[in-house]
Amino acid sequence: MNLPDLSEVDTVTLQSWMGAKICSSLDLVEAYFARIFAHDSNNSSNGWGVNSVIEINAEARSIAVARDVERKKGLIRGPLHGIPVLVKDNIETGDGMITSAGSLALLDNRPERDAVLIQRLRDAGAVILGKTNLSEWANFRSPWSTSGWSSRGGLTRNPYMLTRSASGSSSGSAAAVAASLCTVAVGTETDGSILSPAAACGLVGLKPGLGEISTIGVVPLAYSQDTAGPMARTVQDCALLYQVLRNDVACNRGPVIFSDMSRLRGTRVGVLRNLFGLHRDAIPIFEKVLDALQDFGVILIEGIRLPDMAELGQAELEVLLYEFKYGINLYLGGLRSNDVPRSLEALLATNSKNSVSVMPWFGQEYLEIAAERGGLGEDGYLNAKRLCKRLAWTEGLDYMLSKNQLAACVAPSNNPSGLIDLLTGDHNTGGSSTLAAVAGTPSLTVPTGHIHGLPVGATFFAGPGTESLLLCYGYALETTLAARIPPFFKMDMSE
Repeated sequence: MNLPDLSEVDTVTLQSWMGAKICSSLDLVEAYFARIFAHDSNNSSNGWGVNSVIEINAEARSIAVARDVERKKGLIRGPLHGIPVLVKDNIETGDGMITSAGSLALLDNRPERDAVLIQRLRDAGAVILGKTNLSEWANFRSPWSTSGWSSRGGLTRNPYMLTRSASGSSSGSAAAVAASLCTVAVGTETDGSILSPAAACGLVGLKPGLGEISTIGVVPLAYSQDTAGPMARTVQDCALLYQVLRNDVACNRGPVIFSDMSRLRGTRVGVLRNLFGLHRDAIPIFEKVLDALQDFGVILIEGIRLPDMAELGQAELEVLLYEFKYGINLYLGGLRSNDVPRSLEALLATNSKNSVSVMPWFGQEYLEIAAERGGLGEDGYLNAKRLCKRLAWTEGLDYMLSKNQLAACVAPSNNPSGLIDLLTGDHNTGGSSTLAAVAGTPSLTVPTGHIHGLPVGATFFAGPGTESLLLCYGYALETTLAARIPPFFKMDMSE
């Protein structure tokens, strides 16, 4: 069946096509597989693919056929019925696919059970299309790492400009959605791993509050900050996927409302301009963001005081080191396969033994430092945890919101994506994720414009339980700025 072009098509349109028998779910799976071959693999026309999809689900076609049979019988499970979805390769799927976190050490890890969030996707009728590449170990291997690179999957590139970073660690999920290799995808975040690649790839990305989406069956980094979340080309698709992924307690709060922009009038939003140095061409784009918010009746509050972000970053790193050691030992120790490392120490040894393949560009310094940390009862961990809470919440986000009577804060998400540099690693271009990440509260990025073809966005963040409100702010910008454009798959700015 000849389908219309799938570029930029949203889930509502795909549902209408399937309802009108323009296509089936199986047709969509075949069409997305064709796009993956055309744009993602190194068989693509320019010989340089995006390289976002790490594994294709062998069961995708049979799942799609089952959803098509249900549709013919009048059973539609919801807005994701028959919709192909890609998921990050640190999320377990009990369908024979590998869950590696990008590591060659876990190539034999084929879980028998779905992660809780995967089961929710299946129950909603979604088709798990495959797994996406990521920054290895969720970018917690080395301070000199290159985002989007893993020893299993290689390097994921930004579809807007293939010499530029897709950021990370949910690099593959972001690049795949941006390139229309799927409709929506699932990423994970500890600090910036959804927001940063979403912004770099011109997407809507939601980091829900801690505990809103189950992390059972997700390879851990730090339990006090880890979450999964939706990545999409539109706010509506992001909201629809979030509504499926969230847990029962969150569902009991009612449906996710993303389009009621009347609720924005009179809300006070704190403007944070100084979280990082902003590119000169990004400044007028952010001013347009502020103008658009004011057009919806939002009251902007300037001069918001920030906590000491450098001190917060140091304390956060200490917490991550302790919690990674704790969490990864539990996870590896619970794996069924005998051909995977069963502890952090064993992982270090396996990586060292295979250093030519695992560490051609950067080392495993964070893993080594984490291995030296003690248990979660040590003063080093407890003191760092208390400092994180004080700086990120008590003297940070909670202080800003309550003192200034704010509904939310807004900040630029990013500068234009930097050049890929495997030799010296990432060149940080800034981000706005840390306060909400450490505080465990929601944050959202939406596209706001482009600089020489590279996307930039704005980030909203607020207190617990505000996901729907943040989506409303994002929808207001989306409808006003219409900043999302398809990627160019260019090699450099001269094209």
